[in-house]
Amino acid sequence: MTMLMLLALGAAGIAAPAPASPRLPLGDIRNLADSDDVTSSAPVTGSSSSSSEVVLRWSSPVSVKLETRDNEIVARFDHPLPPDQIRAMQHAVGDRIGRFEWNENSFLLQAAAGDTASAEVCDNGVRLIFAKLIEQPASPAVDPAAKDFALASAAANQAAGYPNRARAQLLGLVRQYPRDPGVERALADSDAAIGARLRAGRAYLMLRAQDDDAGRIVRELGGAIGVTVLARDGTGFRQIDGTVRGTLPIYAEVAAEAAIRVVRTHADPVIDSTGIGHEVRESHTMLELAARGFVGPTTRVDLVGATWIGRGSAGLSGQLRLGPPERELRLLGAYHLPDISTAEQAVGGGFINRISIGGTLRLSSKAVIQADGYINRYGLAGEGVVARTVSVTGGLDYLLRRREPWLTLTYRLEAEYPGRLTLRPGGALALPFSNRENHTVQLATGKRFGIVQLGGSAGWTKDRFGGSGPTATINASTAYHGWRAELATGVSSISRPDFPGRQYFLRVSFTRALGRL
Repeated sequence: MTMLMLLALGAAGIAAPAPASPRLPLGDIRNLADSDDVTSSAPVTGSSSSSSEVVLRWSSPVSVKLETRDNEIVARFDHPLPPDQIRAMQHAVGDRIGRFEWNENSFLLQAAAGDTASAEVCDNGVRLIFAKLIEQPASPAVDPAAKDFALASAAANQAAGYPNRARAQLLGLVRQYPRDPGVERALADSDAAIGARLRAGRAYLMLRAQDDDAGRIVRELGGAIGVTVLARDGTGFRQIDGTVRGTLPIYAEVAAEAAIRVVRTHADPVIDSTGIGHEVRESHTMLELAARGFVGPTTRVDLVGATWIGRGSAGLSGQLRLGPPERELRLLGAYHLPDISTAEQAVGGGFINRISIGGTLRLSSKAVIQADGYINRYGLAGEGVVARTVSVTGGLDYLLRRREPWLTLTYRLEAEYPGRLTLRPGGALALPFSNRENHTVQLATGKRFGIVQLGGSAGWTKDRFGGSGPTATINASTAYHGWRAELATGVSSISRPDFPGRQYFLRVSFTRALGRL
């Protein structure tokens, strides 16, 4: 039933924080109103059926800057607003608020339909005044602060996890204020946040942006070269996967990639075609060629071709991602793509045929769900398909804390259900697939220290068809000029083929951007 529900979600276009921008997302007043650990204490005065007034006060001196336009108010302040003040405001005038989102240094408020909202700075706080909307004749006067307000509103949407909404606002500003550096910079930042780094880099280059964040992306316009090493160690199966990868922009928003992968496998036992298990220590090399990029504002295509060198087998895969990060549909297909899911495939020229559908949906500024369903055909060189399975992945991310160190509660499902499996003489499976259904709950956190970003997660995994155990990761990354380094290590109890129990892993990567500022 779980599998069917998630497949249905995927078919409907519901599927990732994606990641995710380092900026902290805004909150949602409905989420706070449902919590039990906040009490009401904000003073409320002058309420009536036609007008209402509420004062939000800080517990210590605060500097507040207000911007107001139409029925929206953006407030910026130098330290966080106490949560109990937001709760009290919701109780006092909640029916007059159409939208309210906040983070540790700003909030955006929009009055409900039929009401107007205004604000003023008062002693150690902000006074919000709501009144019934009275239609006025259109005025030809132009608000000189309109651009600044629209930029602040777009930034609020971006921080809340709605980049597509922010991009629509910014495109409107580009038409209204052509060649305005502030507007063009905001649009470039929005492109960078959704992963359109080539588009963003060209904009930064035209703007002559000098800050570090823009500089790193501009350098990527000249291409990049990177080295990654992944080591995995489980019961009876060890693998080291080393990759050298080069990337070069070739057209508009599309980049070409070429990679050489060397996979070293040590496994005992490995079942050969005669059904006999024996110890194997082998290295094999794979060549990959790829083209990746945006073919529309929010449409991304990934095409990959790969081959085992010296084995005469090659395959292709393609993925189409439609829609913005907060509402994305994913479609994937692969034919004879080299695969190293099991030791038998790593040493026997393994491949995979696969089709999948899935997606991501942001439910609120705090919650994101994702789901993908797959139909898989695993094979070996010279033998064809020897295992058929259906698999499902999915999950939920829920933001618990916005300020650093941020804190997110995550749930992940990773399940696979075999269908027809080929048997070797003596009854052994050609590939070691069995039912697995891993449920993992973790707490993830992270914080930036200068140019170093540290993060980690810890939790527990339960396999419905097997055992349970801890799953935890520690990661660190840093970027300086054109260099980027990443390190991740941890333990996983997520059962996989050839990894029925606990596994340990270490991943190290170095990337050098080849462009110049």
